[in-house]
Amino acid sequence: MALNMFESALLSRELQQPLPKTSDPRIQIAGNFAPVPEQPVVHSLPVTGTIPDCVNGVYVRNGANP
Repeated sequence: MALNMFESALLSRELQQPLPKTSDPRIQIAGNFAPVPEQPVVHSLPVTGTIPDCVNGVYVRNGANP
């Protein structure tokens, strides 16, 4: 019971202090860094112009996506 009271007091104090922008997950995974939905693989897409011969592979977006 004492531990529950201590934990409640600690949590209420902690919630009063906002996180800095550099560590607040609501800011860190927002905007351009927001999670992206899964996309199906699509083959033979139309290309305007030419793709250089040295480009060989796939494009994968890498970022925060919980």
